[in-house]
Amino acid sequence: MKHFLLVALVPVVALAQKPPAGCPLLTSAEINAATGMKVGEAHETSMNVPVNGGKSKAPMSGCMWRLGEQGMVNVSVLQAPPSKEDREKGLAGLRQTYDLLKSKGWTVTENKLGDTMCSSATPPKAESDHTPAMTGCFAASKGFVYSVGVMGPHFKTAPEKVKGLADDIAKRLP
Repeated sequence: MKHFLLVALVPVVALAQKPPAGCPLLTSAEINAATGMKVGEAHETSMNVPVNGGKSKAPMSGCMWRLGEQGMVNVSVLQAPPSKEDREKGLAGLRQTYDLLKSKGWTVTENKLGDTMCSSATPPKAESDHTPAMTGCFAASKGFVYSVGVMGPHFKTAPEKVKGLADDIAKRLP
């Protein structure tokens, strides 16, 4: 789901700049400090995501770490939208996704922490045993848009902690 949320931020124009590898953008120690949980091995991801209404694709890199027994941390990075209008269209798409979750009984909160947009989504109580809660932050820096998300059942990471991870990513972008 996190990949979908970041794709919502992709502009309607094709993107060309290759993003940096995702795993070097965070350390296990940083993730552990933010979550207080044991962090598993990093797994690099790379894919092309649809842009321009699905007419073209753009490269997106990322990384996933297991968190505790059942959770995970996910990072995704791609070239930033070229204009404020494109970024606003992406955010509108993200909010549509959150509206869909809300319509299914989820609790969704959104916080603007500096230039970073963070949100938390918690499933309805009836689904909480098998559906993870998630907190994610989205930001842009140095020509890239990126997200970091923490998800897992029965725990919730504060948006300020996830924003700290987003700040760590920004420091390592080329």
